Amino acid sequence: MTPNSKRPRRPIPRSIGAPPQLPVFVAMVWALLGLGANTATARRTTIRVGSHDVLVLVPRKPPLHPSGYPLVVALHGAGGRARTYARSWHEFHARYRLIIALPQAGTTRWRHSDQKTVLGLVAVLRRRYRVDPRRIYLVGFSRGGTYSYHFGLRTGSPFRAIAPFAAGYVELNGDHPNHRIPVCLVHGGKDSAVKPRRTKKMVQLLRQRHQPVRLRLLSGVGHKHPDEANRWIWSCLDRNFQLLLAKERRRRRLTKRPSKRLVPPKGPIVVKRGDTLWKLARRYGTSLERLKSLNGLRGERIKIGQRLKIR
Repeated sequence: MTPNSKRPRRPIPRSIGAPPQLPVFVAMVWALLGLGANTATARRTTIRVGSHDVLVLVPRKPPLHPSGYPLVVALHGAGGRARTYARSWHEFHARYRLIIALPQAGTTRWRHSDQKTVLGLVAVLRRRYRVDPRRIYLVGFSRGGTYSYHFGLRTGSPFRAIAPFAAGYVELNGDHPNHRIPVCLVHGGKDSAVKPRRTKKMVQLLRQRHQPVRLRLLSGVGHKHPDEANRWIWSCLDRNFQLLLAKERRRRRLTKRPSKRLVPPKGPIVVKRGDTLWKLARRYGTSLERLKSLNGLRGERIKIGQRLKIR
């Protein structure tokens, strides 16, 4: 082979030249499951509360409101696991930038002794993150929904609203004196494990206590927590805060400082570039009709250099 001759190219093996099929397949499954969007906007962490490790979903982005992050404590159902229940909250958590805390029951079922863990969890999260104390909510499914009444309606509870999901009927007594916080009830219309009529009976009890209560029945849903129910749950839980924001916006509009008014001169004024009859009336604290009457004007057209009487 001469030095100037070109070397023959080696044939590229089919396995090397062909596009890798396995990563494409994995990417498709990843996209279908929505895992890429969740991990981009959510940070999973574990917080130690007493002798319990609690799973917490924390947004990567700053809160939508300057007062801080809303906090939702979600209690799983009987025999469930916090990590399994977390799947119901990923999309919901990322969209509204919430901190979702998912404690694990001390046994397979929630008990009154778990209240210390739940309340301690709220205190730890408030110290660690910028949590808005006006937007701390409690949600529970099935057995967790039953104990959302016990933990949320007690004296000194930090929760501003609760949302029992498929919790049925719960006897309330003197240990549940908190009558002011809203209760958002959700139940599947085809739930055979906990009948919807038990939740309807609970609505009557809460109204007798003069408790703010709203009920949402999900048609065709059994004893499960579908992801699409979270949007209504959130709108119900956060309703009072959104009404408060709307009230503050109206108050700011009404108390907005009026434009600075000038003292009307004794003599006429000279119209300058950009002046209109309406602007002059507002500037000197008079009405449009009065200016037209004083100056014998039929319309609102004025010219630069024109002299107008103000009073």
